Amino acid sequence: GKYEERIRRIEQPLFTPLIFSCTGGASNLTTTFLKKLASLVAEKNDTSYSTTICWIRCRIAFALLWSLIMCMRGCQPCKHHMNNDHDILLASAESGLLC
Repeated sequence: GKYEERIRRIEQPLFTPLIFSCTGGASNLTTTFLKKLASLVAEKNDTSYSTTICWIRCRIAFALLWSLIMCMRGCQPCKHHMNNDHDILLASAESGLLC
């Protein structure tokens, strides 16, 4: 759209909106972005690609679910916050995610 063209012309980066369907699918650009992100994070943290992409998808799913819940019940102060643990291997082991 017009905003994407402005970004490309003035700021030079590529603008990629992350688009997900209600059934859990993602657009082609979103899938490409997630694969690239998982590769970079896996390399940085010295973890396997499969564990990293699984962890990223899980984090996104819970963030989207959290947003939906907040929209449905309204923004109220809550006692529980999303876990911001960034240790991929520990989070995968504790959650039972075996990817």
